[in-house]
Amino acid sequence: MITKHRISTYSGLLIAGFLALSTFVLYGLMLFSIYKQEERVHALALALASKTMTQKDQVALAKTIDTIRDQRTALNAHFVSADETAHFLETLESYGKIANTTFALLDATTDKDQKTILISFKAQGAFADIYKLISLIENAPYVLAIEKATFAVTDKVPARPTLSSTSSVIAHDQSGSSDGTAWEGNFTVRLISFISKK
Repeated sequence: MITKHRISTYSGLLIAGFLALSTFVLYGLMLFSIYKQEERVHALALALASKTMTQKDQVALAKTIDTIRDQRTALNAHFVSADETAHFLETLESYGKIANTTFALLDATTDKDQKTILISFKAQGAFADIYKLISLIENAPYVLAIEKATFAVTDKVPARPTLSSTSSVIAHDQSGSSDGTAWEGNFTVRLISFISKK
């Protein structure tokens, strides 16, 4: 009986040991599985956080680009590119009309380095009108330097016919000059805020 009892005890111990070992193995596999699952969840959480940050960064970048675009548009108003030279010269001519002068563009050339444009023009009219033209040019949103300015009395301002506001009678205008003296101004202006094609 002792041998049967020993065998049954050994069998019971073996079964108990096997069950204990199986429990530890299962417990280890479950821990390993949980650990791997946590790694996957952590990786997904990082990917989601990264995507969220990327979207936030994209929104912030878009806002920055819009701000820079507005600032660039504002800055571009102060510069003339090589393609916009004709428009700039038309703007000068419009200043002549606004100032009520006879404006004539004489020359417009770039300097040797093509970094600035030299513009020569003349204006005729009353001294106050020529002065208004120069004030308009000085207050233009461009960086300009008046390199040369000469004034000369030319003659009496020719009477320009204008339509009277009260009737269809044509009156004569002396161009705002109290004494009717005509002036001519010859100017050379350097456009410094010029962007060449180079």
